[in-house]
Amino acid sequence: MIVRSMSKLAIAKMIIALVAFCGLLWFLDLQLVYQTAKKINPLLIGCVFVLAFVGLAIQTEKWHFLLSCTSPRLERSDALYSLLVGFGLGMFTPGRIGELGRGLVLAGDAGEIAFFAAVDRMVSMAVTLLAGSAALLWLWKKDGGVVGMGLLLLVLALMLVARALLGISRRFDKGIRWRQWLAQISKREWVCLGLWSSLFNVVFFVQFYLLVGGSLGWSLQVALAIPALFALKSLLPVSFLDIGVREGIAVWLYGHLGFDPLPAFNASLLVFLFNVLLPGVAGWILWGRRDTDRVFERGVRKVIT
Repeated sequence: MIVRSMSKLAIAKMIIALVAFCGLLWFLDLQLVYQTAKKINPLLIGCVFVLAFVGLAIQTEKWHFLLSCTSPRLERSDALYSLLVGFGLGMFTPGRIGELGRGLVLAGDAGEIAFFAAVDRMVSMAVTLLAGSAALLWLWKKDGGVVGMGLLLLVLALMLVARALLGISRRFDKGIRWRQWLAQISKREWVCLGLWSSLFNVVFFVQFYLLVGGSLGWSLQVALAIPALFALKSLLPVSFLDIGVREGIAVWLYGHLGFDPLPAFNASLLVFLFNVLLPGVAGWILWGRRDTDRVFERGVRKVIT
C-alpha cells in the first residue's frame, strides 16, 4: 500500500511538473527562451560546468566526512558512488526522498546511513533557508521583509520541532538508536558540516550568478535574488525534481524585481542539468554497471566450480 501510494504521488508530481513547465514555456514564448539561451556566453557555461564538478567534490567530501562518524573504513570513492546513486534514486521519488537510499550500495547499517543522509540534506537545507532569509530581508525592507522574517521563523520552528521530536523519541525504544547515531556527531563535526554545506551553497549560487549576470548585469540585487529563490524553492517540493517550480519562482522573483525573467529561466534549467540531472544519470549508469559486473563474476565462478 505504501509503495502504491508513493507511486501515485510520484505520478501526480510528474504531471504537476509537466503542466507547470509547459505553462511557463507558453507564458515566456518558447522562441524567446531559445533566442535568449543562444546569447549566453559559452565561456560562462563552461565555467558553470566546471563548477558542477567542484560542487560534486565538495558534496563528496562532506558526505565522506559524515560517513566517517559511523563507518571510518569507507573511502571517498565509496562516498562518491553512494552519492551519485542517491542522486539517481532521488530523480524518481517524491521530494527526492530517494537520496536517503545512499546506503543501499554501501556496507553497513542501511538505516543508519539513511539517517546520516537525512542529516546531510537537512543541514544543507537549513543553510539555504538562512541565506535566502537574509537575502529577502535585504531585497525588500517592507513587504519582502515580512517574507524573510517568515522564513527565519520557519527555520527556528523546524529546529524546535526537531528538538521536541528527539526529546519524545528518548522515551521510546526506537529513539535509542537515533540518539546513538546523533551522539556520534560531535559539536566540532556539526560546525564542519555546516561549513561544508555553506561552501556548497556558495558554489551553486555562483553558478547561477554567472548565467544571469552576463545578461542582467553584475549587480548586488541580481546576486541576492539567487539564495532567495533557492530558499523559496526548497519550501515547495510539489513537483517532479522541482521542475516548473524552480523555474517559476525564478521567473516571478526576477520579474518582480524589474529584470527580464528569461535569463533566470534558462539559468535555472542549466543549473538543474549540471547539478542534478547529469549526476543522477551517472549514478544509474554506475549502479547498473556494478550490478552487471557482480552478476558476471558470480556466473564465472559457478562455471569454474
